[in-house]
Amino acid sequence: MFPGSVNPARFVTEGAKLQARAGSAARRPAPIDCREATVSRMMTRLCAITIALAVIWGSRSAAAQAVEATRPDSPLLMGPLQLFPSLTLRDIGIDSNVYNESVRHEDFTYTVSPTLKTVLPIGESRLTTRGALDFRYFQTHKDQQSTSGSLNTQLEVGSGRVRPFGTAGLVRSHERGGYDIDRRAYSLASQVKAGASLALTPVTSITGWIVRESTRFDRLELFDGVSLSQQYACGGGANRNTGLPRANEIVCFRLDGSMQALVVAPNMTDLNAAGGGSDAYSKRPKGNIDPTGEYFLWASNMGGNRADVFIVRIPTPMLGVAPSATTPAPSPTPAPAPSPTTTSPSPSTPSSPPPGNAAASGCGGRPTSVPATTRSATSR
Repeated sequence: MFPGSVNPARFVTEGAKLQARAGSAARRPAPIDCREATVSRMMTRLCAITIALAVIWGSRSAAAQAVEATRPDSPLLMGPLQLFPSLTLRDIGIDSNVYNESVRHEDFTYTVSPTLKTVLPIGESRLTTRGALDFRYFQTHKDQQSTSGSLNTQLEVGSGRVRPFGTAGLVRSHERGGYDIDRRAYSLASQVKAGASLALTPVTSITGWIVRESTRFDRLELFDGVSLSQQYACGGGANRNTGLPRANEIVCFRLDGSMQALVVAPNMTDLNAAGGGSDAYSKRPKGNIDPTGEYFLWASNMGGNRADVFIVRIPTPMLGVAPSATTPAPSPTPAPAPSPTTTSPSPSTPSSPPPGNAAASGCGGRPTSVPATTRSATSR
């Protein structure tokens, strides 16, 4: 944070990571919206149902073992509905670096995961639903404890060689978002997928699909003391196929999962030109955001035989991010003017000016001077 700044926008560049402070006090943020609150209640109810079914199924299997061998994947039947409950205890042990920082903090942890899978035959189709909960426990660092959950439904149509399917799912998690967001944060991810499976042989098939995914982090999640909604990153690449979208542009994007991006400039790089290096990697624009977060700098050969550095101002309001409010540098205090010193003029004998020089040195005048000509050259 810069001196005098008020809630500045945070930013990262290629290869940078945002990390959580080890001593920061974390609190569980409010739900994203009413739909998320409904999802949380559904997951809580699912957990209670799963535990009850697991107990019933365990007692049923124990009783049946005396008379017949029960397959591990045998379901509980509720009319045509098949139920497959399970309970898993995993990730048991010592986490040697809870916050994933240079200052290590160890803690004992484990995760309890009840799961319920249901299968409902509908004619020649099948509806499969899977719900799961993850209860993560930490013995000392309670700010890292969390409850995550997922709910996924898939409908498979038909029973021939070609079987279309559709999938929809929600995941409420408290995990690390990736390389750029290197801390556990609450997020809500959604997925919609449609595709088809083609059976080639009884044991071989080809499956293709299209999918749309989105991830939204909670508005109250803070990264390095600043809301994720006020953080962004910028970068750019170069490609010989100029028809690809955003392939040869400088793009800035928000880090809150909103998928909002802004093209701020063309990178003006030609991979077939000689400037910038001997290979394509050396010619690509490798830029950085300046310390104020207002400008992006990168190198480009502009299709020539040399590389130059360019700078563009990032219009952060168009990205939906408040610009950094930095305090201007103080102006220097003017030095006091020296007191005038009165001296008595020494008597002098007036002399006649030389002929032809009266205009340049008249009475009380100062000698005139011609300023030197300044010339700048650009080094190539």
